[in-house]
Amino acid sequence: MFGAGHVAAVTAGYLAAGGRDEVEDLAYWDVVAALSTPPRMREFVTAIQDQGRRDLDQPTLERRRDEFLRAALERLS
Repeated sequence: MFGAGHVAAVTAGYLAAGGRDEVEDLAYWDVVAALSTPPRMREFVTAIQDQGRRDLDQPTLERRRDEFLRAALERLS
């Protein structure tokens, strides 16, 4: 919802809340998360826009998801 620029902060918060130093197999779990979304993100557009992110339309959501997936797959290699 907030873009790739916030990944480090979200990960840091997750680690702090869990009392961990690292996330095991993070690239794998990022791939799982990306592939758990529908191919077309139209179902999410209304909910996200209702939360104040009217700039996030279906093409933007799909592009961001696909970029996230590509980056995760690269880290797996």
